[in-house]
Amino acid sequence: MVDFKARNPLIDGEGRITALLNRRYAAQLDVQLNRVDLRSLGVIADTLTLAGNFRGTVESTHNLKHLAARGELRNLRFVAPTRQLIAQDVLLDVSSRPDSTFAHVNSGDLKLRFAARSGWQGLADRGTKIAQLAMRQFKHRDIDQAALKRELPDATLQLEAGRENLLARYLRYKQYGVNSVAMHFTSHPTTGLNGFLRVGQIKAGELLIDTVLAEVTHGPEGLEVEATVENRKADNPNPFLATLHGRLLRAGAAANVAFKDGNGRLGLRLGAQVDMEDGGTRLHLNSDTVVVAYRNFAINADNYLYVSDDRRVRANIKLLADDGTGLQVYSEGSDSLKNDITVTVNRLNLGELANVLPYLPKVGGTLDGDFHLIEDHHSFAAVGAATAKDFAYEGTVIGTLGTELMYQPGDNGQHVANGYLTLNGEEVAEIGGTYDSKGKGKFDGSFKLRELPLSMANAFLKETGFCYAGHCQRGNSPCKASLKVRTSTGN
Repeated sequence: MVDFKARNPLIDGEGRITALLNRRYAAQLDVQLNRVDLRSLGVIADTLTLAGNFRGTVESTHNLKHLAARGELRNLRFVAPTRQLIAQDVLLDVSSRPDSTFAHVNSGDLKLRFAARSGWQGLADRGTKIAQLAMRQFKHRDIDQAALKRELPDATLQLEAGRENLLARYLRYKQYGVNSVAMHFTSHPTTGLNGFLRVGQIKAGELLIDTVLAEVTHGPEGLEVEATVENRKADNPNPFLATLHGRLLRAGAAANVAFKDGNGRLGLRLGAQVDMEDGGTRLHLNSDTVVVAYRNFAINADNYLYVSDDRRVRANIKLLADDGTGLQVYSEGSDSLKNDITVTVNRLNLGELANVLPYLPKVGGTLDGDFHLIEDHHSFAAVGAATAKDFAYEGTVIGTLGTELMYQPGDNGQHVANGYLTLNGEEVAEIGGTYDSKGKGKFDGSFKLRELPLSMANAFLKETGFCYAGHCQRGNSPCKASLKVRTSTGN
C-alpha cells in the first residue's frame, strides 16, 4: 500500500495505491485530484483546470500480454476563469489479451465501443506497418491499395452520443453545439475499411448545419468517400444540399463536388483529379462537369495546375461561360526557376457566387480583376487590380469599388507595398509603406484619405438604425510599427 500527495503549481492531489504482486500484477487506485492545470501541462491552449476523483483497478501479466483496466471518473469539474463546468461521470472498461482487445467508455448518453481480434501489441504492430508502407508508397508515388488493405486489423469502432455527456458539455463551453453523433466503422484485411459518421445539427455562432453524413466504402476499385452536408429544416435560414464523392487512385485521388440551393438550383458542380508525378503533383479539372455560380462553363481540355517538389508552379486553366464570365489561371515564361503566374477574373456575378457560399455575407455586383505574381529564389513581387461594379453589401448599394495593389522588393532587403481604393472612378484612399525585416522588423508607412464618402459605412450599419452622410475630408496618418511597439499620428 502506497499513499502519495502532490502539491505543486501543476497538480494538487492525493491518493492511495494498493498493489498485489504475484504471477499477475494488480493494483487498486483511489485518486483525488483537487486541481490539474491542463494548460500548463500542454493538454489544451485554454486556461482550464480539472478536478475529480478516480477509483478503479489495473491488472497485467509480467509480459504485458494480458492487460485490463476498470474504473470510474466521478465528480468531474472543469474550472475556467469565469465559470465552472460540471461533467458527467465516466465509466471505463478496457481489456486486452493476445487474441482480442475491447474498450467500453460511457459518459451520460455517450457510448464508445471498440473491439478487435488481436491483442494491443498486434494492433500496434499493424498500425506501424501500415504507416511505413503508406509512406513508402507515397515516396514512390504508387498507391497499392490492395497491399494496404491486407494489413488492416479485424476491428470495429462504434460511437453514439447526444447532448448530455462530457464531450458535448465541453463543446458548449467552447460555444459549439452538437445535437448528436453516431459513428460505426469496421476494418478487415479482406473487406477493407467501411463505415459511416453522422452528425446532427451543428451550431457555432451564426453557423447552423442540420446534418452531416460521411460514408466510407472499400469497393473493387479501392477506397471511396461519399459526404453530404444538408440544411432542410424549416427554421434554418440557409437551406442547401452539398455533396462530395471522392476516391483514392493508384497515383493520387479524384473528387466531385456539387451544391444545390434551397430551390434545388444547381449552383456548383466541379470535378478534379490529382496525380502524383515524378518531381511534383498535377491537378486536372474534368472538362464536362463545370458549373460555377449557376453558370455552365466551358474549360480547356488540356487544363492543369502543376506544383513541383521545389515549389515551382505551372498552370493553364481557362473557364468561359456563354455570357462572358471567365476565369483564367496561367503561367508565363520558360524559366524553370521562376514562378510567373497570372489570375484573371471577368464579369463574375458576386451575388450568385454568394448564394453558392451560403455563410458569406450577401454581396452583389460584378467583379473584374487581374493579378500577377512573380517569384524566384531571391524575391517575390505582386501586382493586381480589381473592380466591383455596382457593389452591394447586405442589400445596400455602395457603388463601383476599385482597388489597386502592388508589392515588390526594395533595397537592402526591404519590402515596398502600395494600395489604392476608388469609388465610382474617384480615388478615395491610399495606403503605402516599407517593411524592413532586419532586427525585430520595422514598418514605416502612411494612410491617406482623399474624399471618403461616409455613406460607404451605411451598408455595415443596416441593423443599428444609424446612418452616415457627408465626407471624411483629406487627411494623412503616418504609421510606424515594430513587432512589439506601434505608433501612429494623423491629421
